[in-house]
Amino acid sequence: MTLDLGSEDGRRIFYRLVEQRGDVVIEGSRPGVAERLRIDWPTIKKINSRAVYVSISNFGQDGPLRNTPGHDLNSLGIASLLSFQDGSPMPPRILLSDTIAALTGAIGVLSALLEVQRSGKGQYVDISILDALVNVLNVRATRHLLAQREGGENDDFTSLTFPFYNVYRTKDNRYITLAAVEPQFWEKLCTLLGRPDFAPYQFDKGGKRNEIFAHFRKRFSEKSLDEWLATFAGSDIPCGPVNSLKEVFNDPQVIHRRMVVEVSHPVLGMVKQLGNPIKFSETPCKSPAAPPLYGKHTEEILTGIGYSRESIEEFRKKAVIE
Repeated sequence: MTLDLGSEDGRRIFYRLVEQRGDVVIEGSRPGVAERLRIDWPTIKKINSRAVYVSISNFGQDGPLRNTPGHDLNSLGIASLLSFQDGSPMPPRILLSDTIAALTGAIGVLSALLEVQRSGKGQYVDISILDALVNVLNVRATRHLLAQREGGENDDFTSLTFPFYNVYRTKDNRYITLAAVEPQFWEKLCTLLGRPDFAPYQFDKGGKRNEIFAHFRKRFSEKSLDEWLATFAGSDIPCGPVNSLKEVFNDPQVIHRRMVVEVSHPVLGMVKQLGNPIKFSETPCKSPAAPPLYGKHTEEILTGIGYSRESIEEFRKKAVIE
């Protein structure tokens, strides 16, 4: 449902929702907006002390960038996640910042709800998109912070500077991924590609590494992607195709895991959408629903918290709701 939080009536409805159903309140405005609208955490805490209140913003609720505008690309750049490509910075072609921040926020919500169960006290959860991105630097961050020096990025195999963890072009101009990190996988890979003598040089940083790269690139250019996948089948070597979006959603594993589902939409008919990536043993998600139409649940929500149909119509006339 929609709600005009700039109006007194809209705020009163919001406060009643928080009082009766406000286990979790999430807002994604720039710092200061919720306070200006009088729907901030200090206000909500007085109405429902058990509420978990989550703010998700680009840079968090404090610090020198607190009020700076920004989007996905800006946060990726500040977090150094655009600096790991050769040549020009290359962002991933998905809204990575928003996705990671949402998952981080979900963890914060669930942790805070456990504390509500334990102590009966709600709390404020401050999620910064930048913080969430810095957190996923994980191994790279650890190596850099422990080494206390610049230029250590290429020491990590995720930099794609080692032959055993890389992407190779095939004869049909497709690409195959290899991730033979563990020694047993690496030894099998060297044998399969006809050079078991490469096995001792997995982490070599000199001329041997260049020799291995040259051999691997030549070998992979000799067969198509499908031919290489057939060659690797049953080899117990971590590998896979670089899929297009169309290929992802036709992948047998993706289909088997029900990551594509069909739902009935009241306007569009049967439509495909993403499935739930979390598989529950006791409470499986059996019947995914299509996204609700704009304002579909307005009356259901408002009558559920005690408003009469007459009051609801009055709210519509005042444009408090739509």
